[in-house]
Amino acid sequence: MSDKMKFAIKHIKKWTKDNKLVIDAKKCTIDITEVTNENLEIELNGSNITFNSNLKVKSIVSNAMNTTINGSDDNDNITVNGMNTTVNANNGDDTINSFAMNVNINGGAGNDTINASGVNVTINGDSGNDKISASGMNITIDGGLGSDDLKGQGADIIIKSNEGQNNISGAGSNITVDANKNDNTIKLEGKDTEIIGDEVSEVSETNKADETDKANENAGSITNTEEPVINNENNLFFSLLATKM
Repeated sequence: MSDKMKFAIKHIKKWTKDNKLVIDAKKCTIDITEVTNENLEIELNGSNITFNSNLKVKSIVSNAMNTTINGSDDNDNITVNGMNTTVNANNGDDTINSFAMNVNINGGAGNDTINASGVNVTINGDSGNDKISASGMNITIDGGLGSDDLKGQGADIIIKSNEGQNNISGAGSNITVDANKNDNTIKLEGKDTEIIGDEVSEVSETNKADETDKANENAGSITNTEEPVINNENNLFFSLLATKM
């Protein structure tokens, strides 16, 4: 058995026939190189990991810190619970949920759905008709190319749109919308709001303290309630390669 394979197997905490793979690792790069069952659920724990999905799996849940997750060119389902994480979803209609601070999310090409709650979060929808919602503090949302649905809630929010007809909404304080001279529908609630761009089809702005307080109370309220679906009838085979950094 090679040293690389010994290293990979050492960090597999749990490998079960119910399609779930739990990996504990530190300071390494992990590549999933072969999967014969697309119902595979992967859970990452540890820190300083670069994880390359390469192939379609059912879901990736990362509890690891200081981690980079590179998705496949298929429709990925990625959940982030660990701080200091970067997600590059790549192509496909991806679903990304984040519940951590210091997170960078790049949706890649495709019609992505991205939900985030936390502090210091940057989201790039990239090309495609994306649905992006984020709450918390110090949030930057860039819809990218396409007609996007962009929503920010909390404090110190920046929302940017590019080409396309975009629906933009924000609630809280210190909200800046860069409409980029496009045909957008914009609704802002709160105080200290600013809109940049002169081709806006509809704008609604309110500056009420009670609405701002309510938005700040709700910031960070996104919760993940989805229970994993386990199928005990499917057999599982995968090939994993891990290398030390």
